[in-house]
Amino acid sequence: MNQPPFPPDTEQNQSRLLVVDDDPALLTMLCQYLGRMGYAYDTATNGREALEKVAKYPFPLVLTDMKMPELDGQQLIARLRKDYPATDIVVMTGYVESYGLAEAIGAGAIDYITKPFSLEELEAKLKRVFRERRLMHAFKDAMDAREKREEGLRNSLRQLEFRLKEQSFELGETNTALRVMLRQRELDRRELRANLCASVQKEIIPHIEKLKSTPLNEIQKNLLDLIGLHLELLFTKDNRPSPLRHEPLTPTENRIANLIKQRKTSKEIAELLAISVGTVRSHRENIRKKLRITNKKKNLYKTLLSLP
Repeated sequence: MNQPPFPPDTEQNQSRLLVVDDDPALLTMLCQYLGRMGYAYDTATNGREALEKVAKYPFPLVLTDMKMPELDGQQLIARLRKDYPATDIVVMTGYVESYGLAEAIGAGAIDYITKPFSLEELEAKLKRVFRERRLMHAFKDAMDAREKREEGLRNSLRQLEFRLKEQSFELGETNTALRVMLRQRELDRRELRANLCASVQKEIIPHIEKLKSTPLNEIQKNLLDLIGLHLELLFTKDNRPSPLRHEPLTPTENRIANLIKQRKTSKEIAELLAISVGTVRSHRENIRKKLRITNKKKNLYKTLLSLP
């Protein structure tokens, strides 16, 4: 009556079952019918023999009687539930027996069939059980696949967070290094400015003062004053924003503005720059427009002095 074990990876193994009953005639009839239906099966005549076979080769389904010698169906179900929870159990019980649906389900069976039963009824029940097992396995596989995907996403997220923390740390170090470099650059700039200022005061200004004490004509004196003014502006100008917003002046307008700060007249400026007085006046008007003081009672000289 017994069939040889099937390799675990065969399709037929997915519907393999163990039939347990102490009635040889019933076992013979069931095995013949199960063979015609295409099921892979094995048999046992009592609960102890069934446990020995399940221990050697697990079965997806056990179809068992309840009243058996040595180890009855209820004891068999309890052992299977404890040691082989993946195995489903269907109980065969008679009308006159003391075991009913409540006892079978309470012991751990998923269903039961009442003796005497038709083979068609048994076939329908087995098909339902194996169909539900396939659905449960498919659902479990889908859930396992989903869990793997979610775990993969969690791992990717953890790796991304780690990389972001690394990049944030590296960016923080880079910013710190840049701030240090900028501070050092500012210190170097100030030191260079101080050295240049000291050099001008020591090496250039004394010669300008000596020149002023020599016989000079008016134009030469004005040029020396202009050089002194530019040197003063070069080393006293700071980087504070101008309180008076205005359009940028052209190079010529800047030269004229500096001469105006020296209280030079339009005629003196014209002589110094070798241009006409009319041109100087035109530039003065343009400077007033750019400083936004046209038609206002504001002195151009004082306005220019207020600029940084």
